[in-house]
Amino acid sequence: MSKKYLRSLLHYVSAVYDLNANINKLKDNRPNPKITTATISFRVFFGFMLKIRSFNKLDDYLENHDFQKLVPRNTILPRIDAVRDGLMEFVLKPLNGMEQNIVKTTIRNKLVRTGTIDGYKVVVFDGVELFESTRKSCENCLTREIN
Repeated sequence: MSKKYLRSLLHYVSAVYDLNANINKLKDNRPNPKITTATISFRVFFGFMLKIRSFNKLDDYLENHDFQKLVPRNTILPRIDAVRDGLMEFVLKPLNGMEQNIVKTTIRNKLVRTGTIDGYKVVVFDGVELFESTRKSCENCLTREIN
């Protein structure tokens, strides 16, 4: 995907879905965060929008500064650990309102005309590896408990 196309896509999504205002409404319960919830939310949204298969892959792109020109200057792009910590404390209620706004706008703009299941539009988020990382510093960090 070319940078020009990506910039146009971000402009479209921001204009049509009021992305900036909606993302700025999102909150988490971290005490004194160094990286804002909006910055973390933008990174997650960006990964979903580009269909990047994992946060670790997105982290590689950020490490190479592939997206630096798409964000305002002096914006610290969060690494995978900061994203995980922010998402663990995420407040879901504003996200539900954002999701409803996106669905209503999509239907109103007739973006999806076919491909329904009993009249419902379906989106799937796979969150299995959302809070796991292979880039930890100790053996205990690489464990998973299944309840």
